[in-house]
Amino acid sequence: MIIDRQKKNFPIQRSIIKDKAKEIFGYIQIDDAYMYEGKEGVRVFPDGGRIDILPHSIHIWCKFDEKVTAYCNWLLINVYQMGQDSSFTSS
Repeated sequence: MIIDRQKKNFPIQRSIIKDKAKEIFGYIQIDDAYMYEGKEGVRVFPDGGRIDILPHSIHIWCKFDEKVTAYCNWLLINVYQMGQDSSFTSS
């Protein structure tokens, strides 16, 4: 999902994105990614896949279960600043 091709940095600290992944998934591999030319990104590895989180887009390479859905919903609201008033924003 491409959000805004022009964005190179997250509106929140990368550490917050990583901490939320740990909170939702528990023990999970999390790496910094795409750290060049002033860009930043995070790669999260839930069971059987990965989620690439970039300031301009999110790439989901895994099955949507409750944890993946919860994390993606959190990302859409807190990183991509979308959906604050939509019905998909479950807790």
